[in-house]
Amino acid sequence: MGRRKRERDRALAIGADAAYGRYVRFACPAYSNGWIFFGPFGVVCGWVTTIDLVHIVRGEGGMWRGWFAPLGAAGTLLTGCAAFSDRTERRAGGPAPRLYCFQLGVVVATRGVLRAFRWTELTIHHQAWERGTGDGVTREPEAL
Repeated sequence: MGRRKRERDRALAIGADAAYGRYVRFACPAYSNGWIFFGPFGVVCGWVTTIDLVHIVRGEGGMWRGWFAPLGAAGTLLTGCAAFSDRTERRAGGPAPRLYCFQLGVVVATRGVLRAFRWTELTIHHQAWERGTGDGVTREPEAL
């Protein structure tokens, strides 16, 4: 059994013990949808590069006077890196917390530690984030 599945089972048990009601959804801000574009793009780029390499090996010549194969291989590598490196969020405090949401509360998982909170105990703020190092960001969070 994987580590995430064990964590999910523990979170569901904690939510049931705390009488938070029905489990609604898992939320984690650490993942983006960039892989939806970069994944298929990398596969197509790799496929076309392979076809070009087959033509070169057969002696039929390559596309763009032989320049497509090395550029296509580099493009395949870069899109593969973009597809999988974009899936993690890098933060100073470590990985983003994982939220197991219930009707009456939430179980927050950070670094293997699970904590339960009722929705009435929480104050939710909206924070606008910008990419980069975070230097010079002085905005105050807005209460929702």
